[in-house]
Amino acid sequence: MKKQMIFLGLSFLLLSGCQKNEPTTSSSSTSTTDTISQSEASSSSTKISSTTTSTTVSSEASTNSSTAPTAVRVYSEAEKQAITETFLTWADSRAKTAGMAVNSNYFDHGASGIGDWYAVTSDGLIQVQQQSENELPGYNAFPLHSLGGIVWYYSVNGVTGITDEVDDPQNSPSTAVGFSNVADSQQPFTKYILADNGVVYEAQTSSAFSDGFYVAGDDGNLYTYYSPESQLVFQKSQDTAAQTELQSILSQYN
Repeated sequence: MKKQMIFLGLSFLLLSGCQKNEPTTSSSSTSTTDTISQSEASSSSTKISSTTTSTTVSSEASTNSSTAPTAVRVYSEAEKQAITETFLTWADSRAKTAGMAVNSNYFDHGASGIGDWYAVTSDGLIQVQQQSENELPGYNAFPLHSLGGIVWYYSVNGVTGITDEVDDPQNSPSTAVGFSNVADSQQPFTKYILADNGVVYEAQTSSAFSDGFYVAGDDGNLYTYYSPESQLVFQKSQDTAAQTELQSILSQYN
């Protein structure tokens, strides 16, 4: 009888010991599972992050490596004027619909040195005016060349569509005045540049004729008076209708 009691007692102790050990095993198993889950989540996150970064880098590389179509010919001054006038005529109805005025005097300047005037675009520098027969720095120094341009603004006189109100001496007695007497300063003033690569570039500027444009030094140094970081960049216009129109106009010359 005593032996039976001892045997039962030992069996009970062994059973109790096993039951006490089970939570430890279970806890260890759960901890391991959590670690694996966290590792998988981290790996998944890393893969997603890596994919996103790769896509971003690839996109940036594609953007940086992409270049606008190159110019196919050198345009005469008469051709540039005709291209600008045709584009301006096309813009007339759009300006009226938007309650805006439009004019082709997108660039002008007062006294300056003899270096070339240029602007900065998202596709490189664009020559706007060559003032000397000497290369300062000259036509071939620029990947892009302006064929003309237009400005869009809201007139304080309520004029819409094509207007030459800025040419009235009462409205603009000097080059320095620019559009300041006719353009509503509380509204956007936007300049379009028509480039010889068939792209329209745009930027919001002040109403000054020369705002957004820069002149090279008399030795042709583009940054004699300006640092690259301080220069306004004309971006490729999101105005798809304008892009299509310029392409259509240039197709008649190429």
